[in-house]
Amino acid sequence: MATAPKATDTKSAANTSAPETAPAAKVRARDPRRLIHVYDPETGAKNPDLVPETWLDNFPNLRETPSTKEGN
Repeated sequence: MATAPKATDTKSAANTSAPETAPAAKVRARDPRRLIHVYDPETGAKNPDLVPETWLDNFPNLRETPSTKEGN
């Protein structure tokens, strides 16, 4: 005696079209025309001059000085 084919359970099947991980945040390209204040977190010394934003890529020990403006 032949048995009827089993119906697939669509509720328990995982959605295969969804990505397995959350999408990564889009990384903003650094603008060499934008000048920023930087400091060295190891020494705590702030650079007295404004430097191009691309310095953060060239000098991994530097960090941008946090803004004191509200909402930034």
